[in-house]
Amino acid sequence: MSEETKRIESDEIVEFMSELLHEEWVRWAEHLMEHENLSEERIDKWQEFLCDYDLLSEGAKNIDREHAQSMFIMIVNKFPELVNALVLKDKEEDVKDA
Repeated sequence: MSEETKRIESDEIVEFMSELLHEEWVRWAEHLMEHENLSEERIDKWQEFLCDYDLLSEGAKNIDREHAQSMFIMIVNKFPELVNALVLKDKEEDVKDA
């Protein structure tokens, strides 16, 4: 697997994680707005982010991507054997395809 392929795959993972993080944040924010006494200022500030990930501005997506990238690095560092297993599996598939 080339470094470029690894980079593309890690970017795809980070993007997927970004979307998941945003969806979870929306659920959390909606729960807080329903059950807590939040200020109108806070609610107004959050309104533009209470949407599907695809509808976020690139700036907002980049914030989610930064969090996802940080989590991805932590996962890779915590479970290097998982990453190695995925790389080995990929190499085996490359050999089968050759």
